[in-house]
Amino acid sequence: MVSKLTALALAALIMCLMLPAAAAPAPLPMTEMDLVFVFEGQAYALASPAKELLAALKKAGVGLTESRADSCLFEGEDKEFLGEELLIGTLPKGPRGEDMLETVMVLAGDHLTSRGLGIGSSGEELLAAYGEPSLTDYDLMIYALGDAEDSPQLVFVLDLDTGLVNSYYYFYNTQG
Repeated sequence: MVSKLTALALAALIMCLMLPAAAAPAPLPMTEMDLVFVFEGQAYALASPAKELLAALKKAGVGLTESRADSCLFEGEDKEFLGEELLIGTLPKGPRGEDMLETVMVLAGDHLTSRGLGIGSSGEELLAAYGEPSLTDYDLMIYALGDAEDSPQLVFVLDLDTGLVNSYYYFYNTQG
């Protein structure tokens, strides 16, 4: 025979199971803060002068190899600075032709986005933090600040076998 207390507890449990589960809150929309790379507590925005980030990396002992090419869009040279953990791409788009941040790609390390995700995060975590991407293309989940074709973007590169982030990058996506 079931005690009255056990029957009440069982009834309460059954009623709780019948209630709809509370939906997880919807992710916040993309903002400019989602497109800021943080290094040693300092934020570096896309389309800002690259010299500050490059100086901070050098001061921290981060070795970078520089390569240059004539810019197709601007007067001067496009530059890439490649290290073990990061690739920094610049364009000569500043007021006096100074190098501006176009791309910050995280290749390794424990660098995180403003929403706390990074290499090793799962596709499910990306969806929970950012919602549905503006565009999915093979192994890329692309989150755009505005129109997906020409606005700044945060792009996650996934390992298709594991569904985990291999690398990610902030991309200014200038078309001229």
